Amino acid sequence: MNKLKELYKAISNENLAKAIQEIQEYDNTGLYGETVKNYARISGDFTDGITSTDFNLAQNMLLKEAAYRWMPEQYTVKLDSRGRKLCSCGSEPKDHEVRNFDAVWRDGDVYCIPCGGYVRGFDAG
Repeated sequence: MNKLKELYKAISNENLAKAIQEIQEYDNTGLYGETVKNYARISGDFTDGITSTDFNLAQNMLLKEAAYRWMPEQYTVKLDSRGRKLCSCGSEPKDHEVRNFDAVWRDGDVYCIPCGGYVRGFDAG
């Protein structure tokens, strides 16, 4: 699967945009375009031939790659050096607090003190 991921990361922006357009057209026509067919063929090479599953895999991988490349920055998750999620305002974990803590389930919600935004769920268990 890593080779397949590398393949999709290497696709040019131009080909990726063309593939996304073909996926959108597929919803109306029911026919895949050449770019999506080529990536489905490549996916099929990793298994035993081209199947509808390969088309679905190609479509999902293309859409995911497009989302990673072109997603607006306000929707991306920012992490600190220890892998903890940061608030969208950029405040550090020391500026976060746990609210709605449930002593029985030992969980709650982490909120940013400076901006008041929700950061993530908290589970002490």
